Amino acid sequence: MKVKNILLVCSLAVATALSGCGASTSGETAENAETTTAQEVVQETTQEKTTEEVVQDDTQETTEVVVSQEDVQQVGEAGVSQDDVKAKALLAYQGILKAAPAIEGVHDELSDAGFGYDENMEKFGNHFDCFAIADINQDGVPELIAQSIVNFRWAPVFIYTYADGNAVLLKDPLDAGAHGTFEQNSSANGAYFTYICGDHHIHSVWRGTNPMNEEVEESSVCVLDGTTLTTVDCTVGEGGNTTYISDRLMSNVAANVDAITQ
Repeated sequence: MKVKNILLVCSLAVATALSGCGASTSGETAENAETTTAQEVVQETTQEKTTEEVVQDDTQETTEVVVSQEDVQQVGEAGVSQDDVKAKALLAYQGILKAAPAIEGVHDELSDAGFGYDENMEKFGNHFDCFAIADINQDGVPELIAQSIVNFRWAPVFIYTYADGNAVLLKDPLDAGAHGTFEQNSSANGAYFTYICGDHHIHSVWRGTNPMNEEVEESSVCVLDGTTLTTVDCTVGEGGNTTYISDRLMSNVAANVDAITQ
């Protein structure tokens, strides 16, 4: 859905008929009065137009980054469709991504497993390096799933949903202290991945081998209810209709971020 600003276009047509260079004094007085009135109309209209343009400019500057609380209404409220809320959610996610652009260039620190989260944030600032948009619970309003690369083993996953006019960061109920939603810090011979199963559960999975070379899998499986993730037993797993987030990830660069509202 393409979110467009509705532009108010003002037009004014003023026609002044002037005649008779040798007109009488009374004629000149009436003509001058008519001209003055026309000028006042032009001046007032110009002032109104200028005011409208300033309001329009201010609105455009605001909506690039935040969504005004007054503009936000919930699905189900009178006159507000699911598409309206979806558009506002995408606009809010766009603001989040623009405020935390991806790390640019090659940095040796990212190849060091000992390079920690705080060190990373101090050097690079807040950054989301890749992201995906997906409707986890199929309620018609998508979520933002973003990753911040700390080092080659560690890339926390941040999942935002949209409610009450705000983008809300979801927390893993099994790890409330995680930097994002899912910490995904792999310190062993394996790797993390994230997917949404056919039952609309979000899975954060580590799969690898233990010191005895046995295959091991650990996972956090949650269902999204409003702005809360709750652990759930899942019997579907990677069965049918699996959405792997890695297949949808895009780099957090301007072209990709701009495209999410188009």
